[in-house]
Amino acid sequence: MKLKLIFITSIIFYLPIIQGEVYKSVDEDGNIIFTDRPTTNSEEIKLKELKTTETVKPSSSSSSRNNRGENNEDHSYEKIVVSNPENGSSVRSNSGNVTISVLVKPSLRSGHKILITMDGKELSKGTGTNISLTNIDRGSHTVGVSVIDSSSKPIISGTSTFTILRASQ
Repeated sequence: MKLKLIFITSIIFYLPIIQGEVYKSVDEDGNIIFTDRPTTNSEEIKLKELKTTETVKPSSSSSSRNNRGENNEDHSYEKIVVSNPENGSSVRSNSGNVTISVLVKPSLRSGHKILITMDGKELSKGTGTNISLTNIDRGSHTVGVSVIDSSSKPIISGTSTFTILRASQ
């Protein structure tokens, strides 16, 4: 019953926009009825006009942002992925060698760095998108990649899991 009342009440607020007039009446069982047609014993409901405002767009000039002390770095990246080894892949390497490659779109912006971790340990922090590793233990490993800003805050991140297949000794 509450859901029905909420639904009917929401219709009351939108009907004047769609139809124009709303009428309220009470039937013999005490149920409140809303309709767009007047009936005997119904009263027209007058709703207040909704107040609206225009959206004000902020100025896009970089000098006004700098005057307010805001950071004007562009932090928009479409994606960051570990392109090699691919997520869920297996790498057969008895020496445990693997090259991790990162793809960032669009390309890395000035002042930003790529942070590469494996199994929670930092491997690289810089502008390079590739890192070669040797003697990696066999088993599953998780690579984390992030673009970080000048204050080391992550802008965009991604992960990939791969497995090293290596002959046991």
